[in-house]
Amino acid sequence: EKWGYINNKGECVIEPKFDFGNPFINGYAIVTWQGEFKFRAIDRHGKFVPGRYFEISNYSDGLFYVRNNNTDYYIDNKGNKVVILILRMV
Repeated sequence: EKWGYINNKGECVIEPKFDFGNPFINGYAIVTWQGEFKFRAIDRHGKFVPGRYFEISNYSDGLFYVRNNNTDYYIDNKGNKVVILILRMV
């Protein structure tokens, strides 16, 4: 059994091909594919965001929070790593 996506009219917009699929949030859904034990993100056209991850958050504020090989970081919707600067007053 495979997962796909339909629109509000019940029309198939992304063919069932995923092993698992979360709902779309902010234009992206988290899926698993071809028996992989890693997660991927797709856009509303079914196009993959580059990369496979042990963990990936929903898309928010232009970023995904991901974890791979005990390393946590952020990526944008093109799969690029993003450096987050944290400033604090001392």
